[in-house]
Amino acid sequence: MQSVDRIVPDVWGHLGVGTAQSLYENSDFVNPVAAMPSLHAAFPLMLLLFFWSAGLWVRLLLGAYTLAMAFTLVYGGEHFVMDIVAGWLIAIAVHFVVTAISRSRRTAS
Repeated sequence: MQSVDRIVPDVWGHLGVGTAQSLYENSDFVNPVAAMPSLHAAFPLMLLLFFWSAGLWVRLLLGAYTLAMAFTLVYGGEHFVMDIVAGWLIAIAVHFVVTAISRSRRTAS
């Protein structure tokens, strides 16, 4: 089985910048390679969904940003593809739940 090499710590090390470790980071609580789901992937998609009605150019730019973020996270070894997909699914679910609640509140008042 092949290993996943994280690029970001190598870049920081090459630049002479040390990385900050979380206070709770240890092998019991953290997967040092990837987190499930990827919030780094979910937030750009949430922005895209939130600004969907802003027009085609905004959709294209935020869509490109969402895809670029996903590519960067996988290529940099920070997340697995499944982490990205799970983050996107959660973002879509949250968007639809919040939209439904918002619509129901508007119709009730």
